Amino acid sequence: MPLFPVGANEPSNSEDRLDSVVRKQFSRQQGTNLQLAQISTTEKKLKRRIDLIFFDTALSEVLDSLGTKLDVQFYIDKRALTEVGLDSNTTINFNLRNVKAELALGLMLKQRQLVWFVRNNLVHVTTPEFAAYELEIRIYRCHDFLEIPSHPPGRRGMDGGISDGGAGTSEFRNRQKTLSDLVELIPSVIDPTSWEDLGGTGSIGTLPDGILVIAQTRSVHAEVQHLLQAMRMQRKGIPNAANKPADLISTTEQKLEQQIDAFFMDVPLKDLLESLGTKLDVQFYVDERALNSIGIDSNTPVNFSLRKVKAELALRMIMNEIGLVSFVQQDLVHVTTPEAAENLQVLGVYSCPDLLETTGRPPHHNHGNRIQRGFPGGRGDTTAPYRDQGPDSLIEVIQTKISQDSWEQVGGAGVIVNYYEILVVSQIPPVHREVEEMLNGLRTANKSKSGAIIRLR
Repeated sequence: MPLFPVGANEPSNSEDRLDSVVRKQFSRQQGTNLQLAQISTTEKKLKRRIDLIFFDTALSEVLDSLGTKLDVQFYIDKRALTEVGLDSNTTINFNLRNVKAELALGLMLKQRQLVWFVRNNLVHVTTPEFAAYELEIRIYRCHDFLEIPSHPPGRRGMDGGISDGGAGTSEFRNRQKTLSDLVELIPSVIDPTSWEDLGGTGSIGTLPDGILVIAQTRSVHAEVQHLLQAMRMQRKGIPNAANKPADLISTTEQKLEQQIDAFFMDVPLKDLLESLGTKLDVQFYVDERALNSIGIDSNTPVNFSLRKVKAELALRMIMNEIGLVSFVQQDLVHVTTPEAAENLQVLGVYSCPDLLETTGRPPHHNHGNRIQRGFPGGRGDTTAPYRDQGPDSLIEVIQTKISQDSWEQVGGAGVIVNYYEILVVSQIPPVHREVEEMLNGLRTANKSKSGAIIRLR
């Protein structure tokens, strides 16, 4: 149950329904601007770039060293660690250079199934289970999302959209509907299991005049902020820059486009990656814990031989041979298992009004979880029949042509939702690249008199 009833008929009364605990937390947060400023200062310090190199070092010593280097204080939740069989002497092995401290800290703690968050000017280190109850109440003004859209949204290509009410529907109800659709969108694409509908602790509700009230962890709030910002940029006509973090990810991807000679005979994976990292001037992060879960490690031997091939293609082929995947995220080339990669999803927002023009006819409906394979207009038709069937068909094309097994309808973790002509996609970075390529290809095909061939990686 949300904090507030979504789209209540009497919005003036919704504030009176605040839970007493929520009232107390909200008042404390709103009334302590100094505390928030201190937390902000701590978070800024964690954005500094550092070298984090430790071998068989106790967690407490690692955090002491990091605290001195960054001028921040760490608090280890010893009771939480004890419950999972760990303590402050748990050993750490980690080696990354020139990365943001917040990223390095997250990856390092992840090896021990721990997490961190900032509260009361301290960096808390604890377990995911304890962190799930460290919720913050934040207010989001979303009045700019209340405008009545030209077309109704569709839910992940399954329910065919939501009626806009037709003639005679009041403007207030339409505005409330757009807000309730936003309330439905956010938990579906941002860490779904962290929300109370799926057994988590987070909740979301509304107040009058387009205000969202969200109780969630700090990391989820960061994703909510990113999503709203990206959607606003797309609504204003700013292209997919909204999907790119302010990091050097694009630079790293460009380096992987270099042509290389790749000759490796029984070379341990870690030596191969070190060689490629030096040659390409990129940094690899190997998720050892994920590799160990499938019975391999960074000493796994690799055999590969190709001349003058793009580094990105060679890397993809090498990873495929040993059952791993690689992708660029936050200025690092991650190497992990396909299963672990599903937990490293990022949000992408794609404005598609030109691909979602409808004829006014009801959109196509899928039945249950069955997904129709192939393009709606036939195997060779790459023009625009999906436009006549609304967002359902475009979403169906994406789900059936790009990484078919990765979407939630068939048991994967990927999610795609149409919010008023904006596609919101939660996927791993390689899938985002293919989605963008497909959308660009469809636009080219629509403009071409003779059609076009869409090539995906």
